[in-house]
Amino acid sequence: MGQKATPVVYQERSFWPRDVQRLARHHRPEHRRAQRWCNPDAAHGNEVVAGSLESLLAFEKEVQVAAELNRAEHAEAQREKGRPGAAKRIEATPVESPWKRNQSKGVLRGYVVTADASWFEDSSFPGLGFRDEEKVRRFKNAAVAFMKKHWSEEDVLFAVWEEDERAPHLHVYARRWKETTSKNRGRQALLQPTDMPLSKNPERAQDLAAAAFKHLGLVRGRRHAEERRQARREGRPVPKKPKVTSVRDWALEQSREREEAEKRAEAKARAEREAAEKARREAEAARQRHEDEARKIREALAAERAKFEQERDQEHGRIRTAWAAVETGRAEMEKRRRAFVEDIRKWRDLADHIRAAARHLGLTSHPLVARGLEAFEGMRDLAGRIGGRQRGE
Repeated sequence: MGQKATPVVYQERSFWPRDVQRLARHHRPEHRRAQRWCNPDAAHGNEVVAGSLESLLAFEKEVQVAAELNRAEHAEAQREKGRPGAAKRIEATPVESPWKRNQSKGVLRGYVVTADASWFEDSSFPGLGFRDEEKVRRFKNAAVAFMKKHWSEEDVLFAVWEEDERAPHLHVYARRWKETTSKNRGRQALLQPTDMPLSKNPERAQDLAAAAFKHLGLVRGRRHAEERRQARREGRPVPKKPKVTSVRDWALEQSREREEAEKRAEAKARAEREAAEKARREAEAARQRHEDEARKIREALAAERAKFEQERDQEHGRIRTAWAAVETGRAEMEKRRRAFVEDIRKWRDLADHIRAAARHLGLTSHPLVARGLEAFEGMRDLAGRIGGRQRGE
């Protein structure tokens, strides 16, 4: 499915002479630089293409002078008709506004020609706000050509091409003077904006704008007036007239929407940051709890190990003490064994002497000698069992 065509935006608004100060202020560079809907970096593209701000500001004085001239012409016409009294009364009355008494809309008309900001964007960078300079140039040329074709030079007070707002656009401020002459009032100058072709028939003006920008791929906007007429013919509820929004008000609304979007984004980011911070704090708390639990476990293990090592050292001390006692006992027994063996050796030597004496005396067969020698042999065997290695000593 192809992309929806972008409509050309053509707006007309009505102003009164008292509005020119406000309108001129809106276009002053020093004023625009301080406004949130203007981008000072794009102001170099702004250009006055017809008239001047001074001409726009002079419109209020222009109307006042015309009103005074109209009164003077009216009084002179009465004098020429032989009515000097009427002429004096006219000169003494306040001046009348130089427009029809039933004039309901402002006699100064402001026109805006533009398109949606997205149409001016560079297709290589959609959604980023980068403009296609060739599109901007072609639209500007078409807009200026449209102005020169449908407004006479003497009607235009001020026309300016501006690029420092969200969408490039052309502003045109124009009025139309019409002179009438009569014997009763003389020459009268009246402001009659509907004599300007584009102000005479708004629907026709939309058709002409669409035709002027057709070569750029732009189309006509919705036919709201036709839709309302059709609804009346068919007895359906009549749609409300679309509200004509000035570029300034539209830019303000866009700015408010951007600010609200930024606030929502900031609130979302703040909520995400707070959630992340909360998660971080919870994770830190959990980590701290785990570290505390691990520290307690380590401390408990360290205490258990210290207790175990203390008990082990105590047990080792007891074992060493017991072992030392065993060693001491064994050394004592060894000492006693050696002493006993020494004593046995002495008794063995004594037995040898007894045996030698018995042989010398011829008593070897005497029972007492035999039992004594037998006892000595028993002692020798005992000594051999107790300390075998000493038996040969």
